[in-house]
Amino acid sequence: MTHLAGLTVELIPHCSSVPRQGWRGSHDERPLTDAGHEQAKSLAQSLGNVDAIYTSPAVRCRQTVQPLAETASVPVEVLDDLREVDRVPGPEAWVNGVLADFAQPLGGAWTGGRGLRALLTIAERNPRRRVATCSHGDTIPLLLSVLCAVYDTRVPVIPARGGWFRLDFGYDTLTVESKGTPFR
Repeated sequence: MTHLAGLTVELIPHCSSVPRQGWRGSHDERPLTDAGHEQAKSLAQSLGNVDAIYTSPAVRCRQTVQPLAETASVPVEVLDDLREVDRVPGPEAWVNGVLADFAQPLGGAWTGGRGLRALLTIAERNPRRRVATCSHGDTIPLLLSVLCAVYDTRVPVIPARGGWFRLDFGYDTLTVESKGTPFR
């Protein structure tokens, strides 16, 4: 995918957030915990300067990249294609029709495709740059699965909260590294 060549993406799962269980409001409004805010500050120090920052609309994602935006002095841009899986349905005509038995994998493929579309949008706006993106612990593995299959590369080790993935795109290669402590 030559559109992505030269792009470096720091792909960040949001930091520790208030648990889903017991949260009564919209999940888009669920914030980081105190520990998550500390992880976000540490993440900003580890990443340093980036050329652009993109995030899911969820508060916990925006809060994760806010310290990085302040460190790098760049604005944060919201991309709807970085939403979490339960907010992104699969292709309606398929998941409710004859293919309804495959709704879950079709929804995953659809989400991976939306993540790829987000990367292509980012690359178009920031050719050959270093950008940070923040998304969710369910969306990111779907996107990485698509990318690793396309580029025939190994899936990375999953980092613990406060960690991230570095994606370096070549003309026909992708290098993916996990940064931070491995998830246990």
